[in-house]
Amino acid sequence: MTSSKNLIVPICFIHAFRKDNVARLAAVIYKDLRDKATLTTECYNGLVEVGGIMGLYLLDKEQVEEAVVEMQSTRNQLKANHEPLAGTIEGKKVVATPGEQLRAWEDIYMAEGKILKPKYGVVYHFRREGILKDVNALRLALNVELITEIPALVHEYESASERHAACIRENAIKQIGMWAPTQVDNLNASRTRFNEGARESDLQKEFGVGRGIGQKLYIVCMADHLYTDLKLVDRMLKGDLPMNVAAQKVRDLLVKKNGEYACKATKGEVETYFSNPNGGKTEPKQTDKKTIKSIAAQSNNAIVAGTCAAIIDNRLVDFNKGFSTEEIDKLNAIFEASAPGKAARAKINAELAKTSEKA
Repeated sequence: MTSSKNLIVPICFIHAFRKDNVARLAAVIYKDLRDKATLTTECYNGLVEVGGIMGLYLLDKEQVEEAVVEMQSTRNQLKANHEPLAGTIEGKKVVATPGEQLRAWEDIYMAEGKILKPKYGVVYHFRREGILKDVNALRLALNVELITEIPALVHEYESASERHAACIRENAIKQIGMWAPTQVDNLNASRTRFNEGARESDLQKEFGVGRGIGQKLYIVCMADHLYTDLKLVDRMLKGDLPMNVAAQKVRDLLVKKNGEYACKATKGEVETYFSNPNGGKTEPKQTDKKTIKSIAAQSNNAIVAGTCAAIIDNRLVDFNKGFSTEEIDKLNAIFEASAPGKAARAKINAELAKTSEKA
């Protein structure tokens, strides 16, 4: 990165390209409606309070024209929309009509009947950039001044590869206002960075992971590169191949000559391992929702019941936030001293040991 500037940027000059968000595989950047509603409420008074400021980069001429086309598509979608937008602001339910949603967008991104040309693309904080449309619609419904500018860091990168690395790194380290990338997201992003020349150590730093996970991401991408016809990563991303391969097992399929990996195993052998990395052993069956609901309803342990209910309702993060640090410390001490706690700790330590050996 050659430079960074801390600026106040009009949001009409910001456009987020889906393809720039290399940390996500899918176009969906909100976990569900509850997640989106929560972020809308958190960002109602601005973005600074929610996990830092947005990272931007300067668009070139071609990107500007492409952005205008995408912005026109957004406007068309708003014009065709007939659904009201509901939100909760300061404990009160607020509803923005379809007309208010369109007007809020046009008041910011248009002037004299024309879409304003953006100047900046997004490097990180895509979720918050995307939520501004809803935030301003609700503010308009409340007759509150719209958010028209935000503080941002405008970065100048030497390459798209460097910018992609920054996007991944930011998603890995931040905690507030974010939806953690999945294993599938990380594998997809790893392939992007691998194709751009990233090394194993680069992946480890960018994803903020331990050496074992960095090794796994890199060696899977290497196998995918060497056995192109098998389309290993594509199939893993689609769920057609399992994700639970071991770094050392994959490495055993390859050979390293003069510091470079090459094919050792046949395509058939590679296919066999990636199709069944457990060698016929079955994974422990996960508890289904019906059982979790039953535990939530019947358990006389309030923490267990509350946790199960939070899992069913997809609000485990909010449930966890409801406890103070002091309360969590007390609960942890009680659990660690109990028989179930000691058994759980022993199992976790055993699993960590296995993971370390496989890596």
